[in-house]
Amino acid sequence: MKTFYTEKDDRIDRTIITANDSYEPGPPWKEAPNDWHANHGDKLEWLDKTMHRIPDPKLVEMGKRIDNRNKTFYKKDSPGETKLIYQMDEEPGEEYTVIKPIEKEAYQKWDENLKQWIVDIEKKEKAEKDSTIAEKKAEITAAEQKRLRSVLADLDGTASEEDKKWNLEYKKQIETLRAEIYELEKA
Repeated sequence: MKTFYTEKDDRIDRTIITANDSYEPGPPWKEAPNDWHANHGDKLEWLDKTMHRIPDPKLVEMGKRIDNRNKTFYKKDSPGETKLIYQMDEEPGEEYTVIKPIEKEAYQKWDENLKQWIVDIEKKEKAEKDSTIAEKKAEITAAEQKRLRSVLADLDGTASEEDKKWNLEYKKQIETLRAEIYELEKA
């Protein structure tokens, strides 16, 4: 059996395997050596001087191929988004990195200068501030509901001194919380 191939754009283009040892297709066909193990699309630089295919691990070692197979890459602007590579010579693109994001850190970003994930202090502080405001608003709602009983008793004329005391207490608490929210939103 003989194998013949053509070249195009520094790659193996077409191949023919023939059982007829006397068959010679002529130019542009070239005869391949026995056990050459090359395929359509292989780069010519992946073949040694005797035109035998160099094994992939050796090509990776030589820097002629990239092996990112089964590596997880993380999107730089969205660390929760990942990309898994399945093919040789496939690259994820500049928007991905193989460096794993910071564990259990919701607010992080990729620093292109440092080439690492860093805590996004602005987003983290804003989220903490928003969370604090939401907690204080929930406290106001709870205090307003508690105060309502005292106010209704006062309107009905059935309010005791205890009711009046709690009414003022809840009113002060609500005013204090509103002032704290105002200060947080202003900052």
